[in-house]
Amino acid sequence: GIILSDAVVEYLLEGPLMAKKIFAKITFLLVLIFIWHTCDAVAEWNVVRKPSWNTNFLGVFFVNEKQGWSVGDNGVITHTDNGGIDWKSQNSNTDTFLRATYFTDEKNGWTVGDNGFIINTNDGGNTWSSQNSNITDPLYSVYFVDKNVGMAVGGSVILRTNDGGINWEKRYSNSESVFLSIYLADANIGWVSGLNGQMLYTANGGKTWNEKY
Repeated sequence: GIILSDAVVEYLLEGPLMAKKIFAKITFLLVLIFIWHTCDAVAEWNVVRKPSWNTNFLGVFFVNEKQGWSVGDNGVITHTDNGGIDWKSQNSNTDTFLRATYFTDEKNGWTVGDNGFIINTNDGGNTWSSQNSNITDPLYSVYFVDKNVGMAVGGSVILRTNDGGINWEKRYSNSESVFLSIYLADANIGWVSGLNGQMLYTANGGKTWNEKY
């Protein structure tokens, strides 16, 4: 019969195992390279424009990858229609600190700020019109589910409108609260967050609110 040397026997026994180990190492290396490239792409930020306005930008909102607005103190509103490559000023007719803006589409939007300030546009920000909030608390956040139904929060107050802001009504007030942000899943379900870990939830359009932690 054929007599195999010890080296040949060792190769026949360990060769496939070594091949599997080498393949595993190559696969692991490829995975690491993929993760590195992915993380590098995610972490990369580009300055699309250095601000030339005398302001601190406090809020930004995009309706798609091209159309966006940014708001800040001194009543500054800026708009881009090319993904932030170029920004143009829009006239807010105020020097109030503007803290948040929200658009339901490329035409209809709302901006809120200090002293209960609310303005609305129906033409993408070419013109802005004031709305009466009937409060003096600073408003920090605004959210609309469509061009009619929306809420705004700030200070100790939660406001709601059913007619695009023609009328705003107080849905909640607590002198010990400071509300900073709002999100609406639909016309009924929403969450409000604030200082000191406060989180409120509504399932009926803001008629009643429950604390959630």
